[in-house]
Formats: sequence, C-alpha cells, structure tokens
Amino acid sequence: MLAAWIRTKYPHIVDGAIAGSAPVFWFQNANITQDIFAKIVTRTFKTSGCNVKTIVAAFDAIDELSKSDQGRNFLNQVFVLDKKSQIEKIEDSKFLKDFISETMKSMAMIDYPYPANFLTPLPVNLKEKMFGY
Repeated sequence: MLAAWIRTKYPHIVDGAIAGSAPVFWFQNANITQDIFAKIVTRTFKTSGCNVKTIVAAFDAIDELSKSDQGRNFLNQVFVLDKKSQIEKIEDSKFLKDFISETMKSMAMIDYPYPANFLTPLPVNLKEKMFGY
C-alpha cells in the first residue's frame, strides 16, 4: 500500500513503485481472483521445468502415508522431523503439507531475474532473465 500511496501522493517525485505484496482485494472493480497467487506460483514452477502433476501426487502420497503407522514413521524419517513435530495421526500431515507449500511459495517469490543477497546469496534465474517470464 505504501508504494501505491507514495506514487499517488507524490507523482511529481516518484516515477514508479513496486509493491512486494499489497491488499489488492480492497480495491473495487479489481478483476483479481482469490486464487491468483496460487496460479502465479504454479506458473513459476511450470516454467522452471517442474511437473505439476508430480507435485500434486507427492502431496497426495503424504495423505496416503499418514493413514498408517508405518507410513507416518516413514514420513517422520524421510523428512527428519523433530520429535515435537512428528506426524502421529492423520491430521498431523496437514502441518507437513503446509510447511512444504509455504516453502514452495517462498521459492517462487524469490525467483528473481537478477542475483540477490538476503538471508543467503540467491542466484539469478536465467530463464526469466532471458525469456521475460
């Protein structure tokens, strides 16, 4: 919102502004659907060569594995889950899927067409730099 407001209030000083995240749903007549962010994240992974069907199948596999003790033990071992975070019942798998999902969203958000350095050095995404998507 600050990017939009400064641009509106001081158009003679600010030529442009980039909003990293803004409450765009607050604006009337904004033709933006609720699932737009998910669509953008999915597009980012698709254009990077990921098979979206495989990712969906992986989330389905977590659901299936969480239905049995053996499957839950497997998930706890594969993901090296801390004792306090281990999957002990079917419902616990939601936390694991949410964590993976949030990680993937973060990866999509820092998929810059230039190198960056916050938290850790991040390389340039050459596909986006070369093809503009």
